[in-house]
Amino acid sequence: MDVLVPIVRAKARQVTEQLDDPTQDMTDPASVVSISVRHLLTEISKDPLWTWFLFKSDLPMDQTREASGESAKRDILNGIDAGRFIAHDEETLEPFLLGALADVIRDKFETGLGQPIIENCAYILLLILGLQKEEARKLSCAPLPPLPAE
Repeated sequence: MDVLVPIVRAKARQVTEQLDDPTQDMTDPASVVSISVRHLLTEISKDPLWTWFLFKSDLPMDQTREASGESAKRDILNGIDAGRFIAHDEETLEPFLLGALADVIRDKFETGLGQPIIENCAYILLLILGLQKEEARKLSCAPLPPLPAE
């Protein structure tokens, strides 16, 4: 299992770097977060090694945070600064969100992360961050811009 940690970290870093490309010119932090979480979960769901690893491992939170980079934290803080998101306690919010997403991946290991589950994860995340139901639903179902080629 330990031999897979660097592989999964590298894959996570690659995806988070790719996520910065289609969102870099966006001005709405809620759109950025929605697109980023949906792309990340989609990429995880397409990679059997990654999903198996997350299902079987109990990867420590520090390693999960390191693998996902600073993008998610930056995007949420941008939303707070812009007044789009509720200012939650960072020390609680980040592990809560990372743990919740990891548990959804583990729970859906057998059946897979389908598009409705991925969209619901984005929807719930946006609700937690303070968006109204209608807007959160709209953003969580909006078409995804393509990721740049690897």
